Amino acid sequence: MENKKVKVVLELDRECIQSSLFLMGEKLSDEIWEKLTSEDVALSPDDFGEQKTQMQVAFSCLAIAKVMDK
Repeated sequence: MENKKVKVVLELDRECIQSSLFLMGEKLSDEIWEKLTSEDVALSPDDFGEQKTQMQVAFSCLAIAKVMDK
């Protein structure tokens, strides 16, 4: 079996990022927004910490459901 991987792409708008930062007690600066939008932000399972398995399963289920709905 080939060692291919599934790539999941998710776009977040400024309002979502701003709301997330607000919940973190931070404000969205132009500098942070520019950094976030200047290039793709790649996440790996290791970025999920203790929720690694749960996050992998959640994204897997969403990807499978999206493909099966086509």
